[in-house]
Amino acid sequence: MSLLHQSQYLTHFSTKLYLEAYYSNVESDYFRMRLLHEFFRKYSSKWNRGSARLLDFGGGPVILNYISAAPHVAEIVHAAYKDDERKEIELWKNDAEGAYGWNPHIMHVVSELEGLKGNDAWQERAALMRSKIKVVSCNIFDKHPIDPSENPNSFSIVCTSLCLEGACETVDGFKAGIKKLVRLLRLGGYITILFVEDQTYYYIGEEKWASLPISLAQVKEAVEEAGCVVLISERDPMPLKHFENPTYDDAKACVFLAAYKVKE
Repeated sequence: MSLLHQSQYLTHFSTKLYLEAYYSNVESDYFRMRLLHEFFRKYSSKWNRGSARLLDFGGGPVILNYISAAPHVAEIVHAAYKDDERKEIELWKNDAEGAYGWNPHIMHVVSELEGLKGNDAWQERAALMRSKIKVVSCNIFDKHPIDPSENPNSFSIVCTSLCLEGACETVDGFKAGIKKLVRLLRLGGYITILFVEDQTYYYIGEEKWASLPISLAQVKEAVEEAGCVVLISERDPMPLKHFENPTYDDAKACVFLAAYKVKE
């Protein structure tokens, strides 16, 4: 089976199948949700919550990067590449019929990680998230990866998850993408990156997509070259059964990294 590449993403990538394949099991997202919860619990006091802006770059149709963030920022800018990805987020933002069901993920963060019990707590978090989301388009290969009216250096936090290793075909391209994202941060801002380590392919339905194999050491190098200091890095190795029967992908680990911008 031939590999599909980023250039075919707009025409071949199925957003619906992606959600069904990778987000129907809440437990598979525990690592991401826990690390983001810990990041915002530890660092949210470092910025002004009344004015802080968060950019979720390449967020696709997924809201997970800002469940924990919502109480700590004034605005959430969700940047997605494809029209149908942005439509998925708009459906959820408007609590419309047909929106993907993220309630179990929100319940896990609010009830289990934050310890806020009862239906009111997670429903209030969902409403808070919806009130702060702004949906925009993005393209990491453009000179301005999001609309330049959003202003470089205007974000306190940039989050990106499972994005650049799928879009970029070389390590140099990945590093260039990281530099563009860091330029969107204000000095003293934070970037969080969730990526899969050493993955060469992943499946969406029956279609096999290429992925850039990249290591934690290379991602650390990329953010340091972009003017950041690494604060957190944690690997979650794939279980043995994943290596014995790599149904969805051949990633070696899921990795979370957070860094602080110290120079332009």
